[in-house]
Parts: sequence; C-alpha cells; structure tokens
Amino acid sequence: MIIGNMKRNIYSKLWMIFFVLMGTACTNQVEDAIPVSGQPIGFSVQSDWKEIPNTRLNDAGTQFIQDDQIQIFGLHTSPSGEVKKFMYDVKNPNYGQIVIYDAKSNSWNYTPKRFWPKEGDLLFLASYPQNSIHNDEVNKPMIFDQTVNPFKRDLLWGVSGKDCASAQDRKNNVEITMKHALAKVKIILDKSLGDHIGSVVVSAYKAGSFTNTDGNGIPEWDAPDVAENNISATFYKWGDQKDKDLNENNFVTVFILPKKITRIQMFADFGNYDKIYDTYPSDEIQKHEFLAGHVYNLTISKSNGVRKKNTNSRSIAMSVRCVSE
Repeated sequence: MIIGNMKRNIYSKLWMIFFVLMGTACTNQVEDAIPVSGQPIGFSVQSDWKEIPNTRLNDAGTQFIQDDQIQIFGLHTSPSGEVKKFMYDVKNPNYGQIVIYDAKSNSWNYTPKRFWPKEGDLLFLASYPQNSIHNDEVNKPMIFDQTVNPFKRDLLWGVSGKDCASAQDRKNNVEITMKHALAKVKIILDKSLGDHIGSVVVSAYKAGSFTNTDGNGIPEWDAPDVAENNISATFYKWGDQKDKDLNENNFVTVFILPKKITRIQMFADFGNYDKIYDTYPSDEIQKHEFLAGHVYNLTISKSNGVRKKNTNSRSIAMSVRCVSE
C-alpha cells in the first residue's frame, strides 16, 4: 500500500506539471531550444493483453502486430523546473507523436527522430489505438471519445519517466507498459431469454476525461452521467455485420468507460424485429459499477418475479447478475 501511494504521489506531481503545460499551445517541437545529445530515443512497448485478451477490434489478438501504431507525448523538465513539450504531432499538437511497430525487427519507429536531452527529465505518455486520446488545450484534461466503433475496441494507456542525465536511461529503450484503461464486460444472454434474439443494443458513456492516474498507471476517469453523454452500439446475431460471439455463443463483449452500462435492449430475429427485452425502466442494471482495468461477466436472464409491461417492449422482467474476474 505504501509503495502504491508513493507511485500515486509521483504520478500526481507529474500529471500536474503535464496539464499546466498542455494548457499552452505549441506550434513547433522544442528540441532546438533544449541541448541534446547525439543519442536517439528508442521505445520498447509492452502490454498486459495476456490478462485481458480480445483487445483488438473483431479479433482475439493478445499482442502488437506489424504496423500497429501508438501515440506518445513527451515532456521535458529542465533542472530549473521549466517544462516544455518535447514530443507530439507537429501537425496537431493536441495529439502525440505516431510510433509504428515493426514486427520483423521487434522495434518501434517514428519520424522525425528525437534525441536525448543532455540534462533534465523526460515523461512519456502513450495511448493505443493511435489518436484515441487527445488533449483539450482549454480545459487541460486528456479526452477519450468513442464515436467510431463504440465499445468494440479497448484503450491502452502507459506512462514512463526517465532521467536524461542517466547514462543507463539513455543507453536503453524507453520501456512503456500499456495498461487497460477501460472496463471489459462480457454480457451473457441466459437460455431463459429464448432463441429468437437477433440483435443486442448496449448503451453506455460516450466520452470521458482524466487529469490523473492511479498507482497502477490506470486513468481516473470523469464521465458525465447525462443523456448527452450516452451512445449505443448494436451487435447483430445474423447477417453481414454479425458478431461472432453473439452468433456462436450467445454473448457480446464491450469495452466501456467506468462506471455504468445505462441500458441493454434485445430485439427479435423474426417478423418486424420487435423489441422483446429491455433493462429499462428497471434499475437493476444501474446497481452494477464497472471499474477501469477490470473484467466482468454480466449475465441477463428472465426474472421469476412479476412481469412488467413497457410501451416499447412485450416483457421486461429481467434478472441481472455480475461477477468480476
């Protein structure tokens, strides 16, 4: 616990510096204003995919593959305490430098190449997929917005700090361990729901922001619980857009911002594709909270209790059970 608190305090101080800096826009990288060595900065990026597989969109990948891209922000702190942006996308300072994985050489490459400063400290902040997170220069937090393929792709986030004056730090690649920044929820449709569910619609938070990470480097999210911040994703059991898990095993997997799934709807696969089950207006689904970096199994079944009628569904008597792995 003490170690965790020490890490937390260090990360908190680094983040305070970072967000003060990010409030000022830059048009050019500042290497020219910082004395540098002739030693290029290299990266070695690891992930904890082995703990939470199925991170990629529509596949079961558990590691980075050829041409995968991440983005990296680099911040330099001088011995006097002056902080400057050192690495970012020169065309769009709200985003980090794109770094590309070469599986053949097991290396991460980027251009233009950056070189180690002769003194001071460097803080590196990385995210995957590339451009998944951007910085709001006015309000300062890092922002994640799920407008493309919502809930169907994980988010990885990593932090690494280095001493520029350390020959050992400059000699080696910067090691960044990427952490799962969202909650992974496996929504299991119990047999009691029947055999005619053709699609599942999941609703949760669209966007979130953070200005700090916990002792494990996982973002501490702020996701407004308002209607404007809700977005839905549809999973189909049949057709060209069918979800393999729903088609073969009667479940869907979502990657969501903490802490809520706001609604789950299920539609029939026959006739007019009527809605046949809905967790709304029941508050059962609202009883469960989902934390970043955790995996959950959420089982939905037909309740043995009194059936309730809803103007938009035939029956919504539901039972929800959640287990954290």
